[in-house]
Amino acid sequence: MNDLEEFKLLLDDYNSNHSDAILLISNHLSKKKIIRAETIIYDKVFFAIKATDGNSSFIMKTNFSLEGKTAENLKKYFFKLVYQARRKIKDGFPKTRIEMNVEKSSSASSRSFFSRVKKTTKISTNIREITFEGDFKNLKTHGTDDFMLVIVPQKDSNFRMSQSYSITDFRRQGIQGKKDTAGAFYTIRQLDDDELKIWFVLHDHPADLGDWAKRAELDDEVILWGPRSLFNPPENIKHLILFCDESGLPAMQSISEHLNDEINCMAFYEVLDENCCIPINLKRNVKENWIYREKDQPGESKHLLNTLKNIKLPKDNFYIFGAGEAFQMIEIKNHFMNIGVLKDQINVSGYWKRK
Repeated sequence: MNDLEEFKLLLDDYNSNHSDAILLISNHLSKKKIIRAETIIYDKVFFAIKATDGNSSFIMKTNFSLEGKTAENLKKYFFKLVYQARRKIKDGFPKTRIEMNVEKSSSASSRSFFSRVKKTTKISTNIREITFEGDFKNLKTHGTDDFMLVIVPQKDSNFRMSQSYSITDFRRQGIQGKKDTAGAFYTIRQLDDDELKIWFVLHDHPADLGDWAKRAELDDEVILWGPRSLFNPPENIKHLILFCDESGLPAMQSISEHLNDEINCMAFYEVLDENCCIPINLKRNVKENWIYREKDQPGESKHLLNTLKNIKLPKDNFYIFGAGEAFQMIEIKNHFMNIGVLKDQINVSGYWKRK
């Protein structure tokens, strides 16, 4: 997938799932009362918004040029516009989904935990379980897919973690141009008062800690911050569709293990090959489907998408939850939205992004 295709996928996602944020930005940029808006690529180069005020439609071109930029650059610019619009409009526009998600991620229930590596275990050819020891009695979980921000020293860095290191320190280093530590979010696989287990996928990628997990040793010091949770289905659902790549396996495992026996669940897991197949649920109401990408690179396979295109969705009372490579997840979500799935029936998350 080239950069232009990734830009288009990202804008499709914004138009489908964040129309409220686009409307907020539009009313910030225009002196007119905008009632409808969508993001577009203008003149093949510029990020722009096509808006309607009730009488006419027009295009608002921004200064953001796509040349030499990545989809991640565009995402940061979009978020910047949301925050600029909020500062100007204040309470004159309802909170957007993006803003509510940020508030949820910064909730008072999230806190930092100083931890050390206690044990490492091979789960499959490309998944390693790391057990952290620490005082987790005050770690308050939200749901079945709780995840933590794992913060570690940068490779070849002399930086030492300490109990005083906080999420504020981690965020501040980006502003100050320092890179003492690296961090990424990972789902809790098992939690006790004095230890916590997390599965790490061991593929090389700058957006995760796979390289650190390969070389992690006993007593290595880390900071765990959280937890956060994304799985929040409507009450009284009768059917659940889960899907993911290796990065989402712990979340899907936890969800299916705690699933009400009256809910029928179809789960689809894309992994490298049969050696990475990890039977995780023996509950009768959960049907697991393992999909092998084999020679395809992580995040570039179409096997999961094509499999999901061929499933028959229940008529009603269903919920879809997926996690994996960001652009792969956008493609899958767009498929479901195009066949009539409603926004409140689906929640898809990008756990990582391919290079």
